[in-house]
Amino acid sequence: MAPDSGPFPEGPLLKLLPVDAKDRATQRCRLGPAALRALGAHLGSVVKISLPDGGSCLCTAWPRRDGADGFVQLDPQCASPGVAVGAPGSRGSLNLSRLRLVPCPPLRRLAVWPVLRERAGSAGSPNPAAVLEAAQELLRNRPVSLGHVVAAPPDAPGPLAALHIVSGVPSPDPAGLVTPRTHIGLSGVSPSEAEPQPEVPLGGLSEAADSLRELLRLPLRYPSALASLGLAVPRGVLLAGPPGVGKTQLVRAVAREAGAELLAVSAPALQGARPGETEENVRRVFQRARELASRRPTLLFLDEVDALCPRRGGPHQAPESRVVAQVLTLLDGISGDREVVVVGSTNRPDALDPALRRPGRFDREVVIGTPTLRQRNAILQVITSKMPISSQVNLSLLAEMTVGYVGADLTALCREAAMHALLHSEKFQV
Repeated sequence: MAPDSGPFPEGPLLKLLPVDAKDRATQRCRLGPAALRALGAHLGSVVKISLPDGGSCLCTAWPRRDGADGFVQLDPQCASPGVAVGAPGSRGSLNLSRLRLVPCPPLRRLAVWPVLRERAGSAGSPNPAAVLEAAQELLRNRPVSLGHVVAAPPDAPGPLAALHIVSGVPSPDPAGLVTPRTHIGLSGVSPSEAEPQPEVPLGGLSEAADSLRELLRLPLRYPSALASLGLAVPRGVLLAGPPGVGKTQLVRAVAREAGAELLAVSAPALQGARPGETEENVRRVFQRARELASRRPTLLFLDEVDALCPRRGGPHQAPESRVVAQVLTLLDGISGDREVVVVGSTNRPDALDPALRRPGRFDREVVIGTPTLRQRNAILQVITSKMPISSQVNLSLLAEMTVGYVGADLTALCREAAMHALLHSEKFQV
């Protein structure tokens, strides 16, 4: 395999296209010839892709069928837990510097934690031998990475929904190849117990986090007690706020704190080209959430839900109306599952279909507004906690000067300041 090559300081922007139907569940990343040359990749080279939401996925490099440059198609079958389904990131683009070749030695041993499918009408757990056989078939000749989740195709036979990569010999970090000689075993320790994830700092979001915890903790941690008391808890929560305030970061932190499985989905990435494909993608996501809930409580996060469920009523909105009706039906069906909570986020709550916000669906709303002075100060403290800033920098004064800035704006401001300092230092060294 190719040696580990560090990320490029700058790289061209690649437009993210939906994966071809033939490439689904293949772990392939389709690139143009210019991108392949820039990476130094050959056919089948293992590429680790850092996604904008903080996760990553592992793919093998393949040329695009049309040979066009400036585009990327990837199948995130082996990815970090909670990576958005379909396209990573809502902007539909990926910088080439986020792609890097990684070494992928053959593995002698591999320990995995299985996530089983929910089988209607079946009693008891499947035979461990059948689970192990399905795991060996799913991982055959695939590159894997420590901490990643390998998803089983929805139409694949067998009891497996996904596999968490727990450990291996040699360690599959950043990657390792499963061969016919690899001894695969089922781990007796769940990934959350094996490697506790670090706490995510919530600068300026503590108040909104408290509101969301109140809505999520009770149904996820005490479903039986609530059922015995006859209490109906909200099964859907809508996060509303301007872009960049940290809605996605908030959901990830609360899900980690509650010990819940997080399934994050970019709603625009579910849009299909052919009739009925969008509805099929939505059904697949909700089915995956139910499968994950068979192991532990699951939080299904629909980012930019307004792109999937716009207000109905226009003369030329028949496809959108069918998608909205499908989402409403699935929300009604999931309301009886105490192990699944659906969270949607939007920066345009008025653009949502009103039926989506009635009780029983997204019946609770948490509004995250523009940060106040105190919240901006807390955000700047978090952003600069790992930056060597001068003692002359007054973060309180900077917070007063940045009225109307959200978390993303403050992050960009600190990044620009760091770049100016770097260029200034380089100029004087020359």
